[in-house]
Amino acid sequence: MATKDTMDKLIDLDAIFSEFLSEWFQDHKSDYEDFGELEEAAAGVYGKWADKPLDVLGGVPPIEYYKRMSDPKQLVALSVKYVMSDMSPPVLLCDRIAEVKECEPYLAQIVELNESAELTITAANILTEMQSEAAFPTYVDWLFGKTKSEELLELAVEKLSAGIKSIAETILSRMESQPLDMKAAKYIADVLMNYNKDERIYNLLVTLFENGGDVPLYAAYLGKYGDSRALPLLVSKGESRDINYLEYMEIRNAVEALGGELVNNKDFTNDKYYKALKGL
Repeated sequence: MATKDTMDKLIDLDAIFSEFLSEWFQDHKSDYEDFGELEEAAAGVYGKWADKPLDVLGGVPPIEYYKRMSDPKQLVALSVKYVMSDMSPPVLLCDRIAEVKECEPYLAQIVELNESAELTITAANILTEMQSEAAFPTYVDWLFGKTKSEELLELAVEKLSAGIKSIAETILSRMESQPLDMKAAKYIADVLMNYNKDERIYNLLVTLFENGGDVPLYAAYLGKYGDSRALPLLVSKGESRDINYLEYMEIRNAVEALGGELVNNKDFTNDKYYKALKGL
């Protein structure tokens, strides 16, 4: 029988399942005509495996194992213990944490403390599974300079973009009260691109296109954003003889997305981006 001591142990259930799945493939590969059918059949194997008692779990099926834990501190602490031991927390443990609403503040605190990237990302992903916005203030802080980590900034963009309706006005208001460097502006634009039309967003995108340095990227942003006021700016830049082929292509795509037309008669045949894109 599973006891508290047993449940505090770090058992790599994902590795156990991977071994089980490998054996299943070997045992059933001759039952199917091709690998695609075999893979399709394997989709239901996890559920069957999780329903079977395991000796390593004290005779408890994996699907029930963590459901016997209800203390939010214990659940979150166990996930931390896995990560700090260089092990991924089992999927079933993460699922159980996501079921227990009281785990939310502990996960948000882990994200805020940011003691390790892996631990932070694990907590953030579980919060997403919970459909929680408890860590959104921390993500916004990251966008506005509290972290220099590219990994965490990309995480913030991912999480905030998914919940843009509830957080956009907070970001926009903060933009008005805090000066932005180009790096912060880039990640903030990544998030706000997914929001409704707003003069502050449009001005941010124009500033990035004019001063951000990455012309192809910010041309694509303006094209995707869909405000036709950007056409004269894009066309003017796109007609320049000083741009390279990659810049020209992205600007032309943006112009066409906004309903315009761009022609640049520059000979790009010796341009390195032209050669790369044409496979020369």
